[in-house]
Amino acid sequence: GDHVERDVLALARRGNEAVVHRLAFRAGRMSESRSHLFRSELPDEELWHDVLTALYGNGRRDVPAEIVLSVEPAELELLEGTLGTGTRLVVPQAGERRRMLDLAHENARLALAKRESEEAFEEAALERLASLCDLAGPPEVIDCFDISNLQGTHVVASRVRFRGGHPDKAGYRRFKVRGVEGQDDFASMKEVVGRSLRRGVEEDDLPDLVVIDGGAQQLAKALEAREEAEAWEVPMIGLAKARSERTVGEKRKESSEERIFLPGAVDAIDLARHDPGRLMLERIRDEAHRFAITFHRKERGRIRSQLDSIPGVGDTKRKALLRRFGSVAGLREAAIEDIAAVSGIGRELAERIRQHLESPQA
Repeated sequence: GDHVERDVLALARRGNEAVVHRLAFRAGRMSESRSHLFRSELPDEELWHDVLTALYGNGRRDVPAEIVLSVEPAELELLEGTLGTGTRLVVPQAGERRRMLDLAHENARLALAKRESEEAFEEAALERLASLCDLAGPPEVIDCFDISNLQGTHVVASRVRFRGGHPDKAGYRRFKVRGVEGQDDFASMKEVVGRSLRRGVEEDDLPDLVVIDGGAQQLAKALEAREEAEAWEVPMIGLAKARSERTVGEKRKESSEERIFLPGAVDAIDLARHDPGRLMLERIRDEAHRFAITFHRKERGRIRSQLDSIPGVGDTKRKALLRRFGSVAGLREAAIEDIAAVSGIGRELAERIRQHLESPQA
């Protein structure tokens, strides 16, 4: 083929959703192939005007020498401001460019079909959750809580929020567990669910379903928190992980599928592997887990940098201090004698630690 810098753009539409697929050719080879989603009721000619402005306006990407389209956009002269005068717009009827356009169109059509099947899955999954959890209707807003421990010394929790089956990043929250001594996942769960629900009650921002990562005991704690926050109308379930067959003590325990625990129910409900409700819950729980771990790493890095910058405190001593005092805040409040009593620290280093933690940059 020739070596003209060329973008080939094709469109597939359904209702107010339009998928535009872009094939970028540079130096005679395809360098990029990706779909872009637009929502619009406009006819194709006017929509193309908006698409080209969105793709190439404000220097968002380099404008190629040639753009191949299926129809000529409306208000061409206005587009020259966006595209510059050096770019040719081509609407091919046959030949190599037409074949490229057909390929882009097929990609747009497939991307739109994939969106449709994902939407159908999400709809089915949310309806399935409504029937599993005995809800009035498909849950539009779902919150999921995850507790994670930092070597038992630093407990953090996260909440992710899904809206219409998709992550809603604006609803993600992170919590440092404040009112719990040591490592107590159940008490930690109660604290963070309570804090979240109390705020939800105040701001009229309660979810349609709360998913607790854990079994009956975690759920019981979350229900206590719901009671105290007076958010009685919020449905809650526990989601316990699938397990392979294992031996605990002398006993052999059967393998189990993912199971959900409902308030007041004696037995958990096993969810079949391809149950759309299960797949949606796993998607939400995995996202909660991912979000918690990234928070953890950040926190761990911060603690490490605060203590590692003290001369004489290495890995072993840092861990010993955190085991004893729980966090940097706990260490900051500790008496010098208590710090000195930690294995390997002694009076002189304890004073250096105290001095460092009291300095303004610590």
